[in-house]
Amino acid sequence: MTRILGHLIMFGLCVAAIRMNSTLGSFVDLPSIVLVVGIVCGGALASFSPSQIATALRDGFSKDSMESERAHQSSAVFFRLSELSIAAGFTGTLLGMVMMLQALDDPSAIGPAMAVALLTVLYGLILSELVFRSAAADILERGNSSGVLPRARRAGAVALPLFTIFATFATLIMSFLPFD
Repeated sequence: MTRILGHLIMFGLCVAAIRMNSTLGSFVDLPSIVLVVGIVCGGALASFSPSQIATALRDGFSKDSMESERAHQSSAVFFRLSELSIAAGFTGTLLGMVMMLQALDDPSAIGPAMAVALLTVLYGLILSELVFRSAAADILERGNSSGVLPRARRAGAVALPLFTIFATFATLIMSFLPFD
């Protein structure tokens, strides 16, 4: 219950921050959503069998306790989905940067390409941290297991998107500088 409340607070703060200066609609980009969801679904099917994914999803929506082994197997699916979400965000950012660089002669095309670049990393981080890691932690907790949540890559999950966003803006700014 505390975890759900924490997520609601984080989500509410994000929505409030968005609503201060723009609309929620400006943060919805269908190509970015399709790209992130497609990579996550494809990666999940490449990593696990459909029955393993179905079991993990059932366990993720259930509130019942489970055996330690099943909890570890189901949480492994969600941890993998978390990794795939971050990878999908980076992939979308790179694609958006390429589209942006190809459109430097047309300023009206830079904005949509930058939206893809930035929104895919946003979608990937939201899915990774608020959805998949939370589901994995909840499953492990209900599995009566002494499993430790993997936190070693957590710093990279924050630092790399920030670097990517910085690199996107730096590339955009440098593209407008005259090279004589």
